[in-house]
Amino acid sequence: MEVSQLQEIKDIESEKDFEIKRALLWNYLAGILERNKENIVLIKYEDFVQNPNLEIAKVNKKFPEFEFENDFLKSKVRTDRKVLHADEIDKIKVICTNMAAKFGYEI
Repeated sequence: MEVSQLQEIKDIESEKDFEIKRALLWNYLAGILERNKENIVLIKYEDFVQNPNLEIAKVNKKFPEFEFENDFLKSKVRTDRKVLHADEIDKIKVICTNMAAKFGYEI
């Protein structure tokens, strides 16, 4: 692990504000995915529940040695999530907007 990564983890760990800490951690982990996108297949939750067989087919194409079965049934995206307060959303926007856009999300 690079020194800058260790420092970033220490900075996240030392953050006292829970929402900021959570946003920093999400941004850090999303950055790892972004930097390694050639070596992974990103499966978004909402895409998987809408068309699981297509998403599994993408994994099988990239990694044929695993041969995952793709006989999943379509499901519904969960909507029973906690609603964030405006101040929580503002904190997340400041930290995560640019990285979220790289993954096709608008905050």
